[in-house]
Amino acid sequence: MHAADSNLPLYAVRTGEDLIAAQLAQRRFATRLINAFALMALLLAAFGLHGIIAYGVRQRTHEIGVRIALGATAARVVALVLGQAARLTAAGIAAGLAGAFVLSRFLRTMLFEISPTDPRTLAATVVILIAVVGLATIGAARRATRIEAAAALRQE
Repeated sequence: MHAADSNLPLYAVRTGEDLIAAQLAQRRFATRLINAFALMALLLAAFGLHGIIAYGVRQRTHEIGVRIALGATAARVVALVLGQAARLTAAGIAAGLAGAFVLSRFLRTMLFEISPTDPRTLAATVVILIAVVGLATIGAARRATRIEAAAALRQE
């Protein structure tokens, strides 16, 4: 600009990258905020599910003790607890996917080059949720295998 006309006043000189960053700042903030809420929701769901499964194991201590007394292996007890978690997870995933399809039109304006109902994204979400459920359930399942049959039978 100085070579073309040295008398032209220059102010607010910015690079193209700065202009683009300023345009996208609000969307980046919204995306980071949504990601933070999603992470908190995932953690809350994991702790809640762990609590529900642990409570279910405590409520079924007598039943699990009887199963162990009758010869159930640790693997079978773990499968029992994981089955309960799997049923809860399947219901949650079904409700979540239904909600995602219903609310997808509201998210469409915030997404770039991807559909809110993108199969790969939804599949990745389901895989992550199943992994979180597995991690949240392991503690309760391990505790269930340590139930002493005699103590559980005396409890009731």
